[in-house]
Amino acid sequence: MTFYSSNGIAISKEEFVVEYSTKYFDYPQNSIELKKIILNIVNKGFEKTGDDIATLMRWKLNARNIKGDLVNCYGRKIKYESCVLISKEISKYHCYDNAMDIYNRLLNLKLSGFGTVYLLTLVWAVSKMNFPIYDKFASISIDSIIENKKPIEIEYIYPPDKIYTKKVEQMYLAYQEK
Repeated sequence: MTFYSSNGIAISKEEFVVEYSTKYFDYPQNSIELKKIILNIVNKGFEKTGDDIATLMRWKLNARNIKGDLVNCYGRKIKYESCVLISKEISKYHCYDNAMDIYNRLLNLKLSGFGTVYLLTLVWAVSKMNFPIYDKFASISIDSIIENKKPIEIEYIYPPDKIYTKKVEQMYLAYQEK
């Protein structure tokens, strides 16, 4: 498999990983200003407000609305009140030893519209990026490199339902190890 730099030059797999490992925010819809806003929110750690959580979720959902409720990719509403509830919950704790501790605390809130991937996005944000953000396309890209296949040849396995915490943990640990 041939890998290319952002300049279109063939590079090694290791150079590819180094160059693109920091590009998560560089999608066309993400302005430099938005990147700064999201990183500022993430770097707040446990001191996030409801507005911070809502902004983070709007970014993950690529939502266009500025205020109010959100709609996830399955058409389920994410209420602004859920974002406030999340901010109150995470402000109670100032140390997490593992990603699943954060995940389970958020899962116990029984938030409507937050599935496995969105909860893992919050794990990433609450941990100040100590745990990776889960992304379908990053997963496919990593598997493509590992298996020496084209991305289109990779069978994507959807994350387990959020309530199956052991399966979520196994999937997330395997994702972290890649």
